Amino acid sequence: VICVVVAGCAQPPTKYRADDQQIVSSGAKLDKPAEQKATIEFTTNTSERATFERLAGGQLCSRAESKTMARVQRAREISEGEGALITASNVLSLGIGLLFDPRNNKPPHVLTQEVEAGQALVLEASSYGNTGNSTVSCGPLFLKFQPEGSKKYRVSFIRDADRCLLGVRDVSVLNQPAPVKHSRWSCSKGFLGLGGGEVTGLREYSE
Repeated sequence: VICVVVAGCAQPPTKYRADDQQIVSSGAKLDKPAEQKATIEFTTNTSERATFERLAGGQLCSRAESKTMARVQRAREISEGEGALITASNVLSLGIGLLFDPRNNKPPHVLTQEVEAGQALVLEASSYGNTGNSTVSCGPLFLKFQPEGSKKYRVSFIRDADRCLLGVRDVSVLNQPAPVKHSRWSCSKGFLGLGGGEVTGLREYSE
């Protein structure tokens, strides 16, 4: 997987539902010929909710006029013991815990969106999870590439132990994912977090 790595965010082992029990969804279709659009498949391997934002105007760090393209989440198995504890927590919290109840998982595991071909797609992705008594997050990660007409790409947010990674693959040919020329970087804030984001570590990759 082509990736960006951010350290320092641990994740316990998790048992997930079978692939055929995961939610798959599609966004609105573009009213354009196939050669003028591409399909982007957003997905993740974690129960933490991953959010993908499209940065407008070719900006690499600024979220001004950004647009949320996808929120995806891999549904996990809930044991009877954990279910009982969650129910008790919901009762004690007077229902507030329902907001974080993983049994109410609604976001899809895979969400497809169509975009115009030939225009750079600049993405910011991050994840966030809440178990009711603790939170965990990772990112943001940044990636840019130019989709080609009639092609399908998979953009994946991957959690691996204490790291998160953002990757892109051309999956137009079934079972033959191919490298995609792209850029990735980090964004840093000024002193005490003030000021706009500054691009750091910008690099281009072809595989």
